[in-house]
Amino acid sequence: MQKRKSSAKTSSQKSKKRAPHKKATSPRKKAVSKKKAVAKKSVSKVPAKRKVPAKKTAAKKKTSFAKKAKDAIMDVQILTPAMRKKIESTLIDLENVLKKLEAKAIKKLS
Repeated sequence: MQKRKSSAKTSSQKSKKRAPHKKATSPRKKAVSKKKAVAKKSVSKVPAKRKVPAKKTAAKKKTSFAKKAKDAIMDVQILTPAMRKKIESTLIDLENVLKKLEAKAIKKLS
């Protein structure tokens, strides 16, 4: 049989007094919390699954040039001068495109 070691406290252990409102954590509780900490660490090291983004090409619909211009005209009251100029230029572009289309149509008809 092994002789049990005496649990005589050292002077440094005696001087350390616990605050009266704090309870001592049992060794079992300490072990459990350590295990939890280790488990948390190991979990965080596992790389997260990457989600492959679905193709959005089919879902995206291009708004027509005319619709953009129309929306712009509707919002003119709230616009800055720079934006007004931009809208004017887009409208001029639209007119040019329409003129070209008309010319093509006339050529085809004649």
